Amino acid sequence: MITVTLNKAKARLHQLVEAAESGEQVVLMRGSEVVATLVPLHSRDLQINSPLTDEQAKRFWAELEDESPRTFSNPAKAITFLRKQHS
Repeated sequence: MITVTLNKAKARLHQLVEAAESGEQVVLMRGSEVVATLVPLHSRDLQINSPLTDEQAKRFWAELEDESPRTFSNPAKAITFLRKQHS
């Protein structure tokens, strides 16, 4: 197991991601508090039922830059938002 503070993780992020991909447990800490862990994620693990088209994704990111940040609890809600905004 690799345990690293967030400050140190910034400089080693690439190495830490590679370690997680190879099965190493990577734990991120803020001071002495555990705040996150890095785990490998593969496309087969994702359950995106309605992926965005490239054009939808471009509009989505452009709109986020122009407006206050939006948070979506899942990809389907982001897609619904895009469809309503650009219908």
